[in-house]
Amino acid sequence: MRRLLIIVICFSSVIVAIAQSSEEKLLKEFHNIRSEQVNGYAKKLCGVEFKGRLSGTPEYMNAAQWVADNFSKWGIKPILSDSSYFQMFNCGYTIRESVGELSVLVKDKKGNTIEKTLSFPDDFLPGSNSGSGLIDANIVYVGYGISAPELKFDEYKNVDVKGKVVIIESGVPYSGKDKSQIEEWSKYVSAKYKVDNAISHGAVAILHVGLVAKPGYPYNENIVYAHIGDHIVSELFFGTNKKYNYQKSLIKKSLRPASVEIQHRIKISAETTHFTNGEVCNVIGVIEGSDPILKNEVIILGAHLDGQGNPGALFPGALDNASGVANVMATAKALSSMEEKPKRSILFILYGGEEEGLLGSGYYADNPLFPLNKTLCVVNMDMVGNGRGFVLTRVDEYPLLKKHFVESNNNYLHRTLRTSSEKRGEGNPRTDGHLLYNKGYRAFGLWISDREKPLYYHHPYDTMETLTPEIMEDVSKWMFISVYNIANDTLIDINNIAK
Repeated sequence: MRRLLIIVICFSSVIVAIAQSSEEKLLKEFHNIRSEQVNGYAKKLCGVEFKGRLSGTPEYMNAAQWVADNFSKWGIKPILSDSSYFQMFNCGYTIRESVGELSVLVKDKKGNTIEKTLSFPDDFLPGSNSGSGLIDANIVYVGYGISAPELKFDEYKNVDVKGKVVIIESGVPYSGKDKSQIEEWSKYVSAKYKVDNAISHGAVAILHVGLVAKPGYPYNENIVYAHIGDHIVSELFFGTNKKYNYQKSLIKKSLRPASVEIQHRIKISAETTHFTNGEVCNVIGVIEGSDPILKNEVIILGAHLDGQGNPGALFPGALDNASGVANVMATAKALSSMEEKPKRSILFILYGGEEEGLLGSGYYADNPLFPLNKTLCVVNMDMVGNGRGFVLTRVDEYPLLKKHFVESNNNYLHRTLRTSSEKRGEGNPRTDGHLLYNKGYRAFGLWISDREKPLYYHHPYDTMETLTPEIMEDVSKWMFISVYNIANDTLIDINNIAK
């Protein structure tokens, strides 16, 4: 009996020693993740050599190659059948020679014409996919640019836009929760619809309201366009006896058109070259699981690699989304450094074509490298470099997975953490995570709360100075601990993890 007791004690001591050793190794790699390292990845991605990482361009592929070279150096393996890290697909793109010019020709009370040149980037941003040309024409505000006879809503009715410049809002005027109404209006959300509709009514140029660059705006050689601030729209309304904010609110409140012909003229120029077949890819690497059965299950960490490019000026895309890519890379490096490999496989995906309409995540969903029913979860990181707290959406539905994210934060980082059980959205998804969720994946969106620095979204001011290095370090540490523990949790049944 005494001998048996000694054996039990010794065996228990070995188990404790192994557990302590594993914990020590985990914490060693945890502490090896430093803000200087994570920020270094983001800084590299924001450099002029990658020209804003516009999908389709050679510079995007150079950025993809840089990520792949790091994966290879860290021992993260390619998984595609051709032993490549690149899951290729096509994506058109446009090169601009300059930001172009935008000016307003205003007539004073005496009939004299005064030209006011608008400034980049505070007054306007160039249209990333604009056609070429110089337009000098009158202006018509057409609200959301929608003609929907079944909704008795036509913003081009009773206004003549032939040969003119139209001012168009983003989205649709309906903001209620009626699902049938959402479905009716959602078909009119896309920029492609609005461009086609403007051209069909004879417009020659578009001023899109909002200082937000949009590489996904459709290219059409017959239209020149730019993005303008709403303060400029307000100025253009001077002399119309109407106020811009009132007209816009009237459309939303009444769901009736409130288009306005404006007597001022606009001069807008763009010099562009469009390429229909650009090279773009998802960059994909894998750490294969060590368990002979569980290695067939996978956890995916993803972020979009592309940005807004260089439409006449560099858009570095630091927060959106060099921050997310840097965090995926730092997490990947730490996980690959663990001597004891995780039981489940971990897939790292840097998506291309996100800014053009979630092309990369959509392509992966149609051409997955692990079956959907073997994908335990997806964590999508987008704009995760500015703030103090963590936000993880859509995770509340899966308590066995949520537990690891909560415990990792509580035990090691102590950041404010908000989680949610966000359902599938109506209309078009706006993030890779949401698209994958709509495709049936357990896809969680990782965001940052309590912003500490100004937010410049799709803007040339989205530089390294907008990032908070401390939160980027902690995001990588949090994902490292959480994902490693999920990958090793043998109590999780992939077929039975929901409430």
